[in-house]
Amino acid sequence: MQVTPLPDPVVPRRSELEILEDQLAGMRAWHAAFRRHLEQDQRTAVEATREMRLDARRRVEALQRTQRALQDRADRSVQESHAILHARPARAMLVHRNEWLRTKLSVGLQIEGLEVLGEFADGADGLGSAIAEQPDLLVVEDRLPSVSGLELVRQAQHYLPRALVAAQVEDERGIAPMLEAGARAVFSRRVPPALLAQQIAGHLRNAAAEPLLLT
Repeated sequence: MQVTPLPDPVVPRRSELEILEDQLAGMRAWHAAFRRHLEQDQRTAVEATREMRLDARRRVEALQRTQRALQDRADRSVQESHAILHARPARAMLVHRNEWLRTKLSVGLQIEGLEVLGEFADGADGLGSAIAEQPDLLVVEDRLPSVSGLELVRQAQHYLPRALVAAQVEDERGIAPMLEAGARAVFSRRVPPALLAQQIAGHLRNAAAEPLLLT
């Protein structure tokens, strides 16, 4: 008789955030139960027989041991989570009509340790993809089709509030409008891609409050 094996059960994957939330919920529940056990043992300590006191002591010792193990593992989880969050490279997205500049800038940013999620020549494509991906860095030019660079910068303030937006402008007259729209770095077409990648990556790492101007 041939037996058909059952399919493997599908176990939904949890995100790092969901795991951390579950860990915190479990620790809160445990500490609450620990306090209840201690309060109960204290209330019965006066009337308890010697055997009951020994049982209570063993329970408390077991609870304390469990608590130490929980605390040790919680400390390691915090360290591991911190390492995971800080090990993730910053993520960038490029929206520019010039393929040569996109390629050069992408290579430069990757040399600086950033992950380039995508390159787009159209403002609408770039905006939609950026909203979905939520990059740490968004580089745009002012003369984009469909959605202009200036409008893309404005939209980014609503839909990508954590992203550093860097905008390329034609000349100095375009600097102020880009800064007012929310760009944190503005550069002219005269800036070489390699230098641009280096400067923007450094500005992103330093989380500088002052805008970066490269003309």
